[in-house]
Amino acid sequence: MHAYALDSYRQHEESTYDRTDLLLALYEALDQRLDWAWQATNEGRTQDKLQHIRRAADIVSQLICALDFDADPDVATKLAGLYSYMDGLLADAMLYNDLSAIETCRRLVQPLMKAWRVAVEQVRDSHEPPRAA
Repeated sequence: MHAYALDSYRQHEESTYDRTDLLLALYEALDQRLDWAWQATNEGRTQDKLQHIRRAADIVSQLICALDFDADPDVATKLAGLYSYMDGLLADAMLYNDLSAIETCRRLVQPLMKAWRVAVEQVRDSHEPPRAA
């Protein structure tokens, strides 16, 4: 029963988010999962590492699916390449316990997350939704 209630709550939360909030939530969740994956890898907790890296890879896949090539094809293409690169790094982290691959992913996602946060705040101030690439 508890799991059902939690799933219902998550579905409700997702349905009330707008696109900009969802993208920001994805970036924040990815950054958190990468942090947890780094910690688990560093501490030799294999199952936790695998869980966090798999979830991070799922989030990267969601970011790829969220790209809007109609809004800005150049930006969307560049982000698709970046996300694909991150996906490869996550595979290396999973297979080879590569902490530097996780660190590189974090260095890539954090500026995107911060920039998106600023964009969301600016849009909320102007009341115009940004177009996601």
